[in-house]
Amino acid sequence: MKTRHKFTTYLLIVILPLIFLSIIYWIHLERSLLKERQEQAEWAGTVYQEYIDQVIRETKENLELLSLSSSVLYMDDKKTELLMNWIKDTDSRYAGVYWLNRDGVSISGTNKNFHHYHLIEQNDIERAVKTQKAVVAGTKELYNAHFNFFSIFAPILDQDKKVQGFLLAHIRLDHMEKILKMLSPGHTFILETKDKTRILDINAEGFNGHSTWVDVPLTEVDWKLSVKVPDKVNTNNMNVFLMLVFFTFFITHMIYIIMEELIVRRHAKKKNY
Repeated sequence: MKTRHKFTTYLLIVILPLIFLSIIYWIHLERSLLKERQEQAEWAGTVYQEYIDQVIRETKENLELLSLSSSVLYMDDKKTELLMNWIKDTDSRYAGVYWLNRDGVSISGTNKNFHHYHLIEQNDIERAVKTQKAVVAGTKELYNAHFNFFSIFAPILDQDKKVQGFLLAHIRLDHMEKILKMLSPGHTFILETKDKTRILDINAEGFNGHSTWVDVPLTEVDWKLSVKVPDKVNTNNMNVFLMLVFFTFFITHMIYIIMEELIVRRHAKKKNY
């Protein structure tokens, strides 16, 4: 009977509180860690988004500025070729720079393989003519695994504000990937165009389709940047939980011992009387 009483007391004072508090600890830890992981993914996404938008924005501004001075060189093959090479050499992000005619066909550029090549589509030409601003071209070339770049081009305007050609730059995706890996290493992310064409991905090989992702919109182009929320289980998290369980067990066990000691003393006092 005494043993049964001790077991019941131990169950009520040590075991049940330990189980109850451990569950509360775990739920709290899960929620706080989920929030922390989401914040990490959002922070990484913001870092990636700012860099990608910066590359696109700076390229647009550079092309628009150069297109203003380029109109005087139109049809001067030697000078335009020197200009294209100078632009490409000033920034490692450029895979190539090209001068296009009104129909979007290359008439000069840094890569002779693209000479007389149709580099932009008609709908992109119409957008640039209408806005008279630099635009990101459609990503048709990204369906080809050999083309590791995307295109940005700006219209070259004459004195009457009429388009006489275009200045186009190919932006190296491998260069952007290298920078992004350095900015926030260890994260998994995917960059897709509006039509779901994947432009870039880092650490995304064989990812779990049930994983949680944070979407970050870009401001310079209608693309989607998705960053994977880190996995929830790691050694540090388990260590924290086990420490809390051990601490709870220690406290409840000490309470049990103290209570048992008080009960023994109380019984001893009664016997003395």
